[in-house]
Amino acid sequence: MPIRSMTDQDRARRDEMVLKAEHLKQAGICPACRDFETSDVYPDRTSRTFYEDETFVCMLEAYPRTPGHSIILVKPHYEDLAELPLAVSLRMVPVIHSAIRALKDVLRAEKVYACTMCDGDRNHFHLQLLCRLPAETTRGSKLLVKERGVLCDDREMIDRLRAAMKAHMMDAAARN
Repeated sequence: MPIRSMTDQDRARRDEMVLKAEHLKQAGICPACRDFETSDVYPDRTSRTFYEDETFVCMLEAYPRTPGHSIILVKPHYEDLAELPLAVSLRMVPVIHSAIRALKDVLRAEKVYACTMCDGDRNHFHLQLLCRLPAETTRGSKLLVKERGVLCDDREMIDRLRAAMKAHMMDAAARN
């Protein structure tokens, strides 16, 4: 999965995005909920999305720390895992499992770490998936602080992730 180093212009764009999100939070507005309505906070998510249903969106991170760095967003607003209704949590497990399996299939990731760090006011619950590829020397939680890059457009890889995710979701549904 192609990731390039950030340029000064990329850093400025990301800083602008982070600042906009912070201003929205200070105004009591969730940036993710706003972006679902207007698509004006974060970089175009539709081109990076490899799964979406009425409750969840799985997409590649625009400024990834690792190849395959993905976000799983719960569409309704919850600020952390403890707020998710049990029914939503139970529906999320096959999504997480399928996303990890798709990333392992398509990117040949050895490990995929899942974490959430929703802190502060007006956060929107999401999970981050960070992949460790065979050539990766950084391990475990150190991947969380790795320098960010910029996701390069790769239609073929997104299409492969979509197909793998669909197959794994169908497999999960058949097993239930």
